[in-house]
Formats: sequence, C-alpha cells, structure tokens
Amino acid sequence: MWLSVLSSASILIPTFLGLNSFKYLFQGQKYFIFYILLSLVFEIVTDLFYFFDINNLWLFKLILVADLFFFIWYFYKLGIQTNLLKNILAVVAFDLVILVLNGLTKIGIRFDSLFFLSIFLFFIIQSALTMIYIFENIEGNPTSYFLFWISFARLIYFLIIFIIYIFPNIRPDIFNNMFFGKVFYIINATGNIICNILYGGSFLCIKINK
Repeated sequence: MWLSVLSSASILIPTFLGLNSFKYLFQGQKYFIFYILLSLVFEIVTDLFYFFDINNLWLFKLILVADLFFFIWYFYKLGIQTNLLKNILAVVAFDLVILVLNGLTKIGIRFDSLFFLSIFLFFIIQSALTMIYIFENIEGNPTSYFLFWISFARLIYFLIIFIIYIFPNIRPDIFNNMFFGKVFYIINATGNIICNILYGGSFLCIKINK
C-alpha cells in the first residue's frame, strides 16, 4: 500500500518544481509542465479506478497513445531531428490497429503484449536517439539541458517496465500468477517513482543556469 501511495504521490515532484519556477522556464519546459499536469489528472483517475476496483488497463493504453502523440509533436517542436518520421507514423498506425482489433475481438493478453512491445520499443529508441542527439549537438554539460532529463527519465522508465508488460506474450499463463502480480506491481511502481524524480530534475536546469 505504501509503495502505491509513493508511486502516485511522486507525480507531485515535477508538478511542484515546474509550477514553482514556471516564470523562469524555457518555452520547451512550459510545454512539458502541461504534460505533467495532464499526467497528474490521469494519475488521480487511475487511483480512483483502483479504489473502486475497476479495470484500468484500457486507461493505461490510452495514456500511452496520448504519450505517443505528445512526444512526437514535442520533439519535433523542439527541433530534435531523428529521421524517424516514417517509422513514427508506422508505429502510430500499427498501435491504433492493435487497439481497434483488441477492442473488437477481445482476444486479450497476446494483443496487449504486442501493443506494449511495439510502443515501448519505440519510446526506448526515441529516448535513446534524443539523448545521442543532445550529446552530439549541445555544447557544454548535457545534464544542464532540460531535455536530457526528460529523455533519460523515459528511457529508464520504459526499460524498467518493458519486461513485465511483454512477458505475458511469452507466458500467457503467468499473468494470473499471484507472485508475478506482486512483482508487476513493485516494478511498475518503482519505475514510476524514478521517472517522476528524473522529470523533476528537468525543471532544475533553469535554476542552475540562473
């Protein structure tokens, strides 16, 4: 229970840091604080679903699709060129097809795992390429650049949770295993906490530079 509370409350770290220094932020950071606020709303809704024992897996899928569109736009807006436009559009189309098929057919776990596999791999590659771009094109210490912390947070988070979401595709029977359920819960919560802490670091860069 305490880990769940920490996981949910950790979104307040980047929320507070971003709002507290909002007037000093770069434009890219101001875009990102609105993403954090939207994440806060999703976190509250997800917790309400959990409290009332409502299946929220579809909501997590919706969040991932929203993430997909936001970060495609966000990196493009910031001028991060990774030459992945065609691949991005292919991933978007593929994942939307998977969502529709899963909703229509109710095939279940294997479709879920296929969806998570494709979208997580894309986020991992996108974050890694963005970090490479930063190291190659940003003068000075890359860690003083807010986008480094955003990309690093996403890279670490999706690497942490990658296996627990695609493992049911390898072993469908394991999904209902009580031990796996606890491991799933612990890893997901830990990844969420680490991600939000690193997100918070992105809003400290302006203070360091000032």
